[in-house]
Amino acid sequence: MVMTMNDFYYGIVEDRNDPLKVGRVRVRVHGFHTDNKQDISSADLPWSQVILPTTSAGLSGFGHGHGLVEGTTVFGMFRDAEHLDFIVLGVGIGISQSGYKENANGEIVNRSVNKGFNDPRRDTQSSYSNSVDGLNSGTDKKRPNELSIALDTSPQLPKELKIDYEGKGSTITELDASDKLKYSDLLQKDQKPYYPLEDYYDESDLNRFARGGGTYGSRDDLPVKVKLHRPNKSILTSGATNPERVGLYPFNKVHFTESGHMIEMDDSVGAERLSVSHRSGTFYEIHQDGSEVHRVVNNNYTVICKDDEVYIGGKCNVRILGDATVDIDGKAEIHSDKDMKLTSSENISIEAGQTLDLVGKVVKLNS
Repeated sequence: MVMTMNDFYYGIVEDRNDPLKVGRVRVRVHGFHTDNKQDISSADLPWSQVILPTTSAGLSGFGHGHGLVEGTTVFGMFRDAEHLDFIVLGVGIGISQSGYKENANGEIVNRSVNKGFNDPRRDTQSSYSNSVDGLNSGTDKKRPNELSIALDTSPQLPKELKIDYEGKGSTITELDASDKLKYSDLLQKDQKPYYPLEDYYDESDLNRFARGGGTYGSRDDLPVKVKLHRPNKSILTSGATNPERVGLYPFNKVHFTESGHMIEMDDSVGAERLSVSHRSGTFYEIHQDGSEVHRVVNNNYTVICKDDEVYIGGKCNVRILGDATVDIDGKAEIHSDKDMKLTSSENISIEAGQTLDLVGKVVKLNS
């Protein structure tokens, strides 16, 4: 069979919760499927295989899956004459808008979960009941399947992130029921799709950090409010936030996830970086000069099962705002080639289970 460009089509992913867990998606294909979900609902679309790159083995757990979400524009072809078996070959990226098509009068039709070619997920699983995507749909009372993933069980960006440097750590505020009202028009009993994010309407769907538009100091170019509280006395360097390092398009490769994790591999000249950020605000980053910044916004644990050696070629400063304990089961030695000073604003207690030796050319005891 000879393939031509007329045999390739674009479509929109409407479901990714494959019951076989092999990465299939349901796709509504332009030119074959209508947006009228009374004719074919999201839950009635056939499952489509996704072709992965050769960097993924796709065997015995090796490699990686795809990153498609509900609302993603995909490109592919049918591999059967009946046009039922669609396979996904790639992703189309563009500029998302509030509408998903024009009507016969040239007017923009707003997005809705009740219309095809949109993210169909509703707030909760129960909200599918008696909807076109539910078990008791108006089109087929006997249909045994329905959409099985809703927004309350889907990853979402946090509403707000607060970071405190004086012992309180990071506090994540998630979206609540009142926040989800912005996705619903209660008067029309219609719900806007979660994807594409409204914050990205009318601009490139490529991540802002990849386009050189991100602000790294607070990550406030994410659709998340970030508040920082820093102590007055701190050894934190400017590199911990460093708002000047801005990746340039098209050299910054960014992988950004639905809940707010981000990995950057930036090849921008003069700003070459590696960065891994968690949605909580914890991140580590290697700067252009090889300097590394590691911020942990809550508890940190390091377990070393054998030996550990630390070499520091320059100065070392440690500031602890709370209590500190060092517990050593073996021998301990502290040596300095120069002066050593031990001070406390309150009391100092030195206790030995056996002998306490004070040795020096001159030993002074001053009250």
